[in-house]
Amino acid sequence: MNDWPFDEREDVSVYTSPTIVAGDAWIGHVVHDASDGSWRFHPPQATTDRPADAIVVTLRELWQLDPSIGDLADMPLGWAATRRSPAAAWEIEPLEGAERW
Repeated sequence: MNDWPFDEREDVSVYTSPTIVAGDAWIGHVVHDASDGSWRFHPPQATTDRPADAIVVTLRELWQLDPSIGDLADMPLGWAATRRSPAAAWEIEPLEGAERW
């Protein structure tokens, strides 16, 4: 995992769920926010939409947990990606409506 796929620095802060970091859930939904450029990584069945329930980690930490997010490195601002299982391909589309934190 030496080939860093993102344009962002490795130490950029991203938002995720504590269950993902603990290994109790996998990343099923990713948002690249158009308003501030932030990345948010959600489990497939988010139990909350409250920003206060998110934790902040570095993009590198999350990439090391799940290298498949590198497939989203060029996802444009204002887009989201989902997948049905950890082995499934990412489906990318413009973000519409409400965003989870």
